[in-house]
Amino acid sequence: MKLLATADLHLGRRAARLPPELADDGRFSAAAVWRTIVDRAIEERVEALLLAGDVVDRDNRFFESLAPLEQGLRRLADSGVDTFAVAGNHDFDVLVRVAEHLPAERFHLLGRGGRWERAALLRDGRPLLHVDGWSFPRERIGTDPLAGYDLTPPTEAPLLGLLHTELGVGGSPYAPTTAGALRSRPVAGWVLGHVHAPGLVAGEGVPLLYPGSPLAFDFREPGVHGAWLLELAEGRLRSTRLLALSPTRYLDLETSLDGAADAEEARGRVPPALRAALAGAVAEGDGALACLGLRLALTGRTEAKPRLAEVLAEVEEDRPALGGAVAFVDTVVDRTRPPADLARLAGADDPAGALARLRAALEAGQRPELLEALARRIAGVRQAPAYAALSGAEAPSPEETRALLLTATDTLLDRLLAQKEEA
Repeated sequence: MKLLATADLHLGRRAARLPPELADDGRFSAAAVWRTIVDRAIEERVEALLLAGDVVDRDNRFFESLAPLEQGLRRLADSGVDTFAVAGNHDFDVLVRVAEHLPAERFHLLGRGGRWERAALLRDGRPLLHVDGWSFPRERIGTDPLAGYDLTPPTEAPLLGLLHTELGVGGSPYAPTTAGALRSRPVAGWVLGHVHAPGLVAGEGVPLLYPGSPLAFDFREPGVHGAWLLELAEGRLRSTRLLALSPTRYLDLETSLDGAADAEEARGRVPPALRAALAGAVAEGDGALACLGLRLALTGRTEAKPRLAEVLAEVEEDRPALGGAVAFVDTVVDRTRPPADLARLAGADDPAGALARLRAALEAGQRPELLEALARRIAGVRQAPAYAALSGAEAPSPEETRALLLTATDTLLDRLLAQKEEA
């Protein structure tokens, strides 16, 4: 059984921080992405669409949102796709009003009034799936909605939970609960709303999925966004896959100008970095990407430091394009430093001199005892319970240890020299 899951569409909103020529482009509205989601649900022949709240942005967007939402839901119904939804903190009253205009046999708004409710996906009169859901009865709810969840588990078909909630934040006004509480329920999985960053919640047991906002709205929502294709088999949620349906993507990009001898060389390094970022975003996408926003940070030591203002002005005007998508630079941060005379610094009897001498020794393949001691310390940190699951318990290789120490040495040296310059 295939399902499509999404949340936090915020119909009525559009992507922000776009270049002027795209500011009014209809492709970058939540309504346009909603139409893409409907198209994809029909193409994938899913059995149902799951909407985990905040489908509509605010009450004053009701009339703006009603037509595209109703049109999409009717298209789904006409294609034999059921929709199961709950209301979130933004659309706690709006979604109820929208539901009054929709065919009840295919659109299931669950949990009105803050009471848990179950609906079934029926085929030939038999249930293929049950969905339990709870909706916000008002904008702010400071209690755990699971406290009132007392529905008897079904036996004839798998069960999924649908909820708009903030996990692990005590005192939250957004229906707070915990991952442990959700996983204690006899369901095949949970589809959750409220968090705009997409992904599975870490931990063992029942899958907890935040589909995230299908449209990346601004730089606070970096990375891939879209809707999630779910597959259930033998009563379990076996597969989850993010479909990259957002026409926008926002990234922070760091480009090194280290060693660039002049402004011309510095200028030549930036466009390839922008094109590479765009090519990577297009390759990760699902054919929907139309605009990649970049916040660029320039780093490294370069002779071009005094003339970087010229480079920055040109960078902000660059618009590389690839495969129907365009990249733009929103802001550029100059973190470069003038070149350091390491040989001269190494002769000084001060902290900067000590770091310069250490760096020269590391470059020459010396100080093996320091590298061995550092590798043991890193392995000890990796064995700690908080980090073991992320990096494993093995000690780093000599090459990895040397690279880490060189990076740390450069960072400290840059800060020391910057302090001297400021003084």
